[in-house]
Amino acid sequence: MIKPNEQNFLPSAPLHSGTAIARLRLSSDSQNEFSEVPIVSASPLGICLQLDQDSRYKFGEDVDVQIVASGRRSEFHGTIVYSTFDEIGKNNAFIRFLLSNESHSKNFSTELRETPRWLCSEDHLPRAIAPSPGRFNQFIGFTVKDISKNGLLLVTDLSASYLVPGMRLNLSMHLPLESEVIAYVEVVRLQIGTNGADEVLEVGTKLIDPSDALLNMFGLYLSQFIKLTDRSRLIEVGFVSNNLELGYEFFPLKTKQDYLAALNLRALSESPSNAYDLDARIVLGAEEGINVVTARIRYPGSSGRFNYQDSGANLDRPDSLIEVTEVHIAESVRSDDLVLLALLRYVCTNMLNPTRFRMVVTISNRYAKTLRSCGFEPIAQLGNDWTYLADPSSSMHADTANYLYWNFLWNRITKSLIQSGELSLNGLDKVLFRALNSLEPLSIWYFQLKKFVSKIQILGNK
Repeated sequence: MIKPNEQNFLPSAPLHSGTAIARLRLSSDSQNEFSEVPIVSASPLGICLQLDQDSRYKFGEDVDVQIVASGRRSEFHGTIVYSTFDEIGKNNAFIRFLLSNESHSKNFSTELRETPRWLCSEDHLPRAIAPSPGRFNQFIGFTVKDISKNGLLLVTDLSASYLVPGMRLNLSMHLPLESEVIAYVEVVRLQIGTNGADEVLEVGTKLIDPSDALLNMFGLYLSQFIKLTDRSRLIEVGFVSNNLELGYEFFPLKTKQDYLAALNLRALSESPSNAYDLDARIVLGAEEGINVVTARIRYPGSSGRFNYQDSGANLDRPDSLIEVTEVHIAESVRSDDLVLLALLRYVCTNMLNPTRFRMVVTISNRYAKTLRSCGFEPIAQLGNDWTYLADPSSSMHADTANYLYWNFLWNRITKSLIQSGELSLNGLDKVLFRALNSLEPLSIWYFQLKKFVSKIQILGNK
């Protein structure tokens, strides 16, 4: 049985046996009571439940899920994306949390329209910890309540009342699905607030020289876990780099309608591979409002099994990887290499970061030339699919790298890593990068021209 990577469901509430309870019912039976069921594994985006031999819960059924962890109850709407019987005859149902097509779940917070701030999801609140200013070996724990391009609203208990405006904090943050994120902030205001019956300290902060990579990670969190009435606002404030140069818009799916669109592009609805959707970002790419590409993005760690392992690759430092699989491009797309490039560029600029700076891609061998031109090196083969590996630094030196391709894919994230101090180039590499960087405008123009020629060819064949 394929089992998704086991992760903490909430940053503050690990789902270990005996510490969390799951209740389930079919959405069509909303008048009936929930049934308590065992949890097999869970992530922020889905959950696997053990359902005995209940035949009502099958692929495609919409379900309502209640999770009680650490004394707090959360409610989610989801869809069964795969079900299978294990070795002891239990029916394991893999449920992806999805918003309904008609309305947004109340668990996803709404956008604050008066100012460019977004409320964090109550069920997926980012957590942070920082060394206590002026106090040796002491730390302050925070919950992040809202996010803007300029700052964060942090909440902690009243024991941190010694904080004053002007103090600087080195925050180590945990965003759902992400590794540790480092943010430097300055305290600008403090006030007493309430959290239920308890008084808390609200700490308004401003970000100090945030890197593009940090802003993109905030944008990914907001795109995935809160209700957004207009995705373009995240692009406008710099949270999302959507790489519209080639006319494609990318976004992480959240609704059942989006998920069905991804399955349609995969051309195989119910598959054991769907079990991996529970802990993955699934990206859709659209051209002029029509979905033309999808991919599954996963975050390898110390546990769980990943696609590159199935191909026989054994990579060190898995927590430095982002895995891209299940890349499917619509058959109607003529220039599928451009779609693939745009997709990988979206992943590079929005998902790679100082902690996860390497990309491993498993894809059909028909795209070998495109991947090799970007500096990817093949590391394993499974059937007709090959697994490729690259990072911003090593890809510059790949024998097959085309510098126009490298620029289009890697330039932005490389500059961001250098800006943040996470990537240090030696003398020769500095010279090479400066030369490559000068080609960036030409690179974008080159691929825009390729897209234009492709459109002319399509019109000529009609």
